[in-house]
Amino acid sequence: MTATAEGFRTLFRQTPQAVWILTTRDSHGTPAGITVSSLTSVSADPPTVAFALQNTASVLPVFAETSRILAHGVTVDGADAARHFAASGTDRFPTDENLPGATGLPVIDDAYGRLDLRVRRILPVSASALFICTVDATWLPEAPPEPVVYRNRTFTRTADSTPVQFPPRGHDDD
Repeated sequence: MTATAEGFRTLFRQTPQAVWILTTRDSHGTPAGITVSSLTSVSADPPTVAFALQNTASVLPVFAETSRILAHGVTVDGADAARHFAASGTDRFPTDENLPGATGLPVIDDAYGRLDLRVRRILPVSASALFICTVDATWLPEAPPEPVVYRNRTFTRTADSTPVQFPPRGHDDD
C-alpha cells in the first residue's frame, strides 16, 4: 500500500493529540503564541521535547529567533484559549492579562502543567520547521485539571474508561 498525503492526514486526524499553547517574546519584548498538537517527548534524560510549526505560520519568525519558550498543557476549560491561539490573523495578546511568569514569558491560565523550554535546534522538514528543545523546568499544579485533546479537528475531553488489559507475555500456545 502506498502512502498518500490524504491517507496520512486522515489517520492522524483520528489520533487524539495533546494540545499545547506555546508562548514566547520577540527581540522587542512583544509576546507571541500559537496552539500546537505536535509537541511530543523525545527523551527523559535530559528532558527533551520536539514540536513542529508550518513554514506558513505567522509566528514562525519569532519562534525561530528566540531561545526560550513556555509550553502550556491545555485543560478542558482552556479550549477557548487554544482556539484563540490557533486562529490566524488575530491579535493573540489583546490585553495585558497574560502577564509574564517567573521566566518572563507570557503565562496562559487553565494549564495542567507548563514546560520552560530552551531551543537547541531547528531543522527544516518539508514544509515545516522542527524545533528540538530541552526542558529547563516544569510546573505542575497539586491537582492537575483534565487535559483537552484534539481529534478529528475538534477539541474534546479524554475518555475515562477501563484500562486495556494486555495478555500475559509469551505466545498464545504457552
